[in-house]
Amino acid sequence: MKLPSLDQLAASAASVLRRFPEVVACAAVAGLAAVEAVGQETIGFAARLAFTSTLGLPLFITLTLVSERRGWAPRLRWAVSALGMALLVFLYYRLRPWDDEALGQRWMHLVLTFHMAATVVPYLGFKASHGFWQYNRVLFFRFLLATLYSGVLFAGLSLALAAIDNLLGISVPDLHYPRLFFLIAFFFHPIHFLAGVPADFEELERSRYYPGALRVLSQFVMLPLVAVYVTILLLYLGRIVVTGTWPSGWTGYLVSSLAVAGIFSLLVAYPERIAGGRAWLDRYALAFWVAILPASVMVLLALWQRIEQYGVTERRYLLGVLAVWLGATALHRVITRTRDIKGIPLTLTIIGAATFVGPWSAYAAAERSQAGRVEEILAAHGGLVEGRVAAEPVEIPFDEWEQVEEAVGYLIDNHGTGVVERWVGGDALMLAGAEGVQLDRDERVERVMEALRVLPELRDRAVDVEARGRGEPLPVEGFDLVVVAGRAGPVRVGDRDLSIRLSEDGGELEVRWGDEEQGRASLAALIAFVDERSRFLEWSEDLEVPRASMTFEAPGESLSVRLVLRSMRLARRDGRLAATGFDLEAVLLRWEAAVR
Repeated sequence: MKLPSLDQLAASAASVLRRFPEVVACAAVAGLAAVEAVGQETIGFAARLAFTSTLGLPLFITLTLVSERRGWAPRLRWAVSALGMALLVFLYYRLRPWDDEALGQRWMHLVLTFHMAATVVPYLGFKASHGFWQYNRVLFFRFLLATLYSGVLFAGLSLALAAIDNLLGISVPDLHYPRLFFLIAFFFHPIHFLAGVPADFEELERSRYYPGALRVLSQFVMLPLVAVYVTILLLYLGRIVVTGTWPSGWTGYLVSSLAVAGIFSLLVAYPERIAGGRAWLDRYALAFWVAILPASVMVLLALWQRIEQYGVTERRYLLGVLAVWLGATALHRVITRTRDIKGIPLTLTIIGAATFVGPWSAYAAAERSQAGRVEEILAAHGGLVEGRVAAEPVEIPFDEWEQVEEAVGYLIDNHGTGVVERWVGGDALMLAGAEGVQLDRDERVERVMEALRVLPELRDRAVDVEARGRGEPLPVEGFDLVVVAGRAGPVRVGDRDLSIRLSEDGGELEVRWGDEEQGRASLAALIAFVDERSRFLEWSEDLEVPRASMTFEAPGESLSVRLVLRSMRLARRDGRLAATGFDLEAVLLRWEAAVR
């Protein structure tokens, strides 16, 4: 493979800089910021700057091509560029680092929207269908070629760094490899790609070039793949009709894959469809859009079930919007039999922009839905009065408490603490630890749940308590006899049996030596601890406590006994937790009187 020479690269770079100065500037800022962000544990200024500057690449490519296509005067072009820069500043503050996944989702939303805009906006208002298809073909192949060259360059330079490290003994830190990747990705790759962006739109319209590779990809790869997807979907639809079951949430992944593969194959095959003599392609397109109609309905039904149970999230909102778009597009194309290809990226661009900002956006709708879930549950139990947390703690069913915790965690991850502060006040949250150190996500959720003053109702179930540190040496100093036990049965001491049993109310351990009661050990402290902790246990989870919490003293007249329990079982009686059984690990005895 022949890489471009340095002279070619320099000439291309100069030409690109003259034609796309804003794009090159954004690429440089993104590359340097990404290099600076490598190795940082949290998303700070550098990472957010890299994310935002990356968005400037497709944005300013679009603005540059539109200005060239429409012949804008330099003053107008720079004014529009200034507006584009203002948009990036706005987006910098919209991409808040509440959570890595939430930030990545917003960024990907914008990346796809801006790239989709770059494919169609330069052709708005022009009826150049051939040119539109050729324009996107050039961009697609140029991107693949730039990616291939960049990959080869990165692999070669990485191997050189490894050789310097291993052969010459010069230390090369591991962080240099991702830094090298970002330098190539934001300097070499954009320049190589931009050097191939078409400038003669009239020539694109006259071109009838159709690569054989695209014909093979469309007819022998994508079409069979779409046929497989459609077959699976129809079989699944038949199963739903026969069994009467609700569509699975996984349906969205299959339908999304079908839609992407099918639409891509139709876009690739566009020149052959309009060239004539390919009637089977029109029949294939009609069959595909007909199959999409029930598929989009299944996605909406599956989404409705999830939203009813867990509320709206950004992903469910966006998937629902895309399912509606897919169904509407399919219906339109089945009725009109249109071959238009510009409508697909154009409507997706509009949807991407509309669902990012505003009260109707995916993020605003999801925040309202999840906050509404919390407010509805708390208000139903008196935990929220006139939009503020009640003065006294309230208990709610455990499954509803879990829903509140889940929604609170979602809000913190995706929208910060603004809504929560509205309920409890910012000062009541105390989300910073000692010396102002930010708490981690789970600790912040726990603090918020405490501030909401909502507790799960005690469960009507038994709790198994296990002692930690079993098998470790016992402190035996001061005792006359140690008996290792494996059950709660009698222990022979002298000429009588020493027995340990639970009191009738399950709140004490009674120690009897023969017929005489020697003493009692209170379980009140352990029961209170278990009572509090059992609220947060999973149904199948046992509670582990330190061995010291399972050690009890029972002083008596003749014997003083220390009981070390291996485990204990507790259950609720008339609303009160009480012990119902136990297993001993050891009994330690000290003589208080002569034992004959």
